[in-house]
Amino acid sequence: MLIPWPLLRGEQVDFQGSLGRLRENRGPLHLTNWLTSEHQGEEGTSQTTYQRLFFLYRVYELVLLRRYQNACKRNLTRLDHAFAPIIGKEDEVVRKLRLRLTKALRTLR
Repeated sequence: MLIPWPLLRGEQVDFQGSLGRLRENRGPLHLTNWLTSEHQGEEGTSQTTYQRLFFLYRVYELVLLRRYQNACKRNLTRLDHAFAPIIGKEDEVVRKLRLRLTKALRTLR
C-alpha cells in the first residue's frame, strides 16, 4: 500500500482507521463477517471472535470433551471460569461462545 507523502507531513494519521476501511472495502465478499470489526457494534462477528471460537473448539471439543465427556458436562461453569482468563473475557462471554459453538456444531452433525 502506498501512502501519499502529504499525509505524512507532521500531522497525526489514523493508520488503524485507514487500514480498517481498506479491509472492509477490499476484502472478499464471502469473508465480510470475518473482517468486520467488533467496534462497529457487531459484537460476535469479528475475526477475534472466530479466533476465540476456534480456541474453544480445539481445547473443549477436540481435547477435553472427547476424553473427559462426563466430567466436562458436570463442570461447565468451572470450565468457563478456567477459559475466561485465557480468552481475555468474562465467564459469561465464554459461556455464550461455548453455547454458540455447540449450536453450530449441532447443525453440522
